[in-house]
Amino acid sequence: MPATTYQSLGKLGAVVSDPRSAARFLSYPGAERLTRNPRILALRNDPEIAALVQQQRFLELLQNSKLINALNDPQFATEVSGFDFPKALDYALQK
Repeated sequence: MPATTYQSLGKLGAVVSDPRSAARFLSYPGAERLTRNPRILALRNDPEIAALVQQQRFLELLQNSKLINALNDPQFATEVSGFDFPKALDYALQK
C-alpha cells in the first residue's frame, strides 16, 4: 500500500477525532454533498466501521467488506473520485 494512503488515513483519524477539524472538513467544497450519499451514511453509522476509524485500525478498515463493497460500486466510485480528499484533509487540519 502506498505511503500516501497511510498518511491520508492518519489524517482522517485526526479529523474524525477532533470536532473542530471534522467541522472544517465538512465545510470544504463538496464534502457535505458526499456526506449525504447513502453509502457514506451507511458506513458512517456502522458501529464496526466507526470503531475501526476511532481506534485508527486503518489496515483492517481497508479490508472491511462493507467498505470494499461501497468502493466497488461504480456510481459511488465516480462520485468519490471527483473529491480531493488529501486537500480536504489538509484544510480540515489547519489551525
